[in-house]
Amino acid sequence: MPDGVLTWEHGEVRLGGARVDGELNYLSVRGEVEFDEAREDGLSGTKKTAMGWMDADISISIVLTTDDDATCYDRLREIDALFRGGDEGKKPQVYTVTNAHVRARGVDQVVFKGLSSNETNRDDTLRVTMDFVEYEPAVVKTETRDAASDAAIETPATNAAANAETLQIPIE
Repeated sequence: MPDGVLTWEHGEVRLGGARVDGELNYLSVRGEVEFDEAREDGLSGTKKTAMGWMDADISISIVLTTDDDATCYDRLREIDALFRGGDEGKKPQVYTVTNAHVRARGVDQVVFKGLSSNETNRDDTLRVTMDFVEYEPAVVKTETRDAASDAAIETPATNAAANAETLQIPIE
């Protein structure tokens, strides 16, 4: 279940209800095909079979500046608190995405996966990259098992639906 909303519109980035101070530099979305690789005896290399798609990776790069209100390091501390602050530090927070670019790629929810920062000796700024990964909750598949198959043969097939049992199996 999502804990907050991730949005970046018109150069402004918001995580949950908190505005991230900084100038939006770029946003990127990357998707990849997932392959199953198998080695065959006597042959060099591996055989690859396309299995589906990996979860999308989203990166947001912002520039943090120093002004009268705060230093770039103060702003970085605030972002780091958002990165580590989900569920009181126990597990990462899930965000619902509202950005049109990311939604066009089929991503609805993300988890704040990584945070990197760097600086140069040219100016009083920090460049921060926030990495997110597509989040898809574990799907629960519902199967119906015919309880009559577990019962004695004398159970009439017409009563099988009445004796049905529902099993929930998480699909990973």
